[in-house]
Amino acid sequence: GLVNIETGERHDFLRKSEETGPERIGRFIIVPGSIEKGAAILNSSGNGIIIIDEVGALEMSGRGWASCIDGLLARPVSHLILAVRETQLDGIKSLWHLDSAITIEIRKTWNEDALLTILDNL
Repeated sequence: GLVNIETGERHDFLRKSEETGPERIGRFIIVPGSIEKGAAILNSSGNGIIIIDEVGALEMSGRGWASCIDGLLARPVSHLILAVRETQLDGIKSLWHLDSAITIEIRKTWNEDALLTILDNL
């Protein structure tokens, strides 16, 4: 789901469905209007920590959160944390020129160590 961490506001994002359509991720469909709600949350966020879980093929095709990420990277956001599957990482880093980004392999890193890495880089 979508969560605005500042306000606690929540919205559904994906729904398991056999329906067909262009806004499909695996066995899920994107709930109509949820991209717009998520974009409004991201675009109204201030400077600080912004987390997008997750970024992948949808964004690499210019959909999903792609335009929001473009906008966030163009302004002085203090910290942008993107959750990316390992199979998509090189493509995401290349698309947004994130070669110097800090990468944490969550499957190989203890949660506490990941948190410390994030906190050490704030």
